[in-house]
Amino acid sequence: MSQQVYSKELFKDEVLIAGGTATSVIIDVNAIHPLGQFATQLKIVGNGEVKVELYSSINGESFVPYVELWEEMTAGEYIENHAFVVATKLKIVITETGGNDGATVSLWLGVQ
Repeated sequence: MSQQVYSKELFKDEVLIAGGTATSVIIDVNAIHPLGQFATQLKIVGNGEVKVELYSSINGESFVPYVELWEEMTAGEYIENHAFVVATKLKIVITETGGNDGATVSLWLGVQ
């Protein structure tokens, strides 16, 4: 028996200035009933460098950094599987870390 994959585009052509940050909508983990597997697909355009962090919450109110999903990523498109975190809510924060150049970022989340 196969389990459906939940897919959501969290960022679409998000323009990050040098040193800029963007935060995703909050993902309600209880609503998607995950089996414990998740992946991200990241697309970067421009000359900047990007890091992507996962923030989690058990109480559903305060978020703490859980893990860096990607660091020092440059232009290209990438897919990576990640270990799942026990939490009720998640959000993703993307930061441009490359100095003087910005980047345009798209990111999709897949959960099974």
